[in-house]
Amino acid sequence: MSNLLFSSKKGKILYLDQLSKNDVTTNYLSWFKDPEIIKYIQSANKMKTLKNLEDFVESKIKSKSCLFFGIYENQERSLVGTVKLEPVDFVKGNAELGILIGNTKYRNCGIGCEAIRICSQYVNRNYNINCFTLGVSKENIKALVAYQKCGFAIINKKDNSYRMKLDIG
Repeated sequence: MSNLLFSSKKGKILYLDQLSKNDVTTNYLSWFKDPEIIKYIQSANKMKTLKNLEDFVESKIKSKSCLFFGIYENQERSLVGTVKLEPVDFVKGNAELGILIGNTKYRNCGIGCEAIRICSQYVNRNYNINCFTLGVSKENIKALVAYQKCGFAIINKKDNSYRMKLDIG
């Protein structure tokens, strides 16, 4: 994958690229201590050590049903977030999407939506994936609003969460 450049509302140039084992750092691990992440990301509680995170990232990179991307600040190749598609059904052309903006200075500034847009266009063009779904807690109002701005629509309501869907192409 060549770097997919985009800019944030704050004017920072960011890019998406495939996540690698080299991206697993103490900075990345520190995201999983953030109360907002712990509250809304189910796997956060499993990321206690650098080894846990390394094993997780390595398993996703090796998985045939996962595409895992890093969101990087262009000048430093500093990881600010991730976009994970898993599972990906390459035959049916659909994927479950998860996004994490770990670096707090990049939250609530539109990069999540831009990263989703760039990622979905890339996987549509290169893998013919045209349907994306996700789950979001009803309490996570900021994420819900952001997903709706990205074009996701609520398709199912449960007690504590929504299922959302985005069709492209």
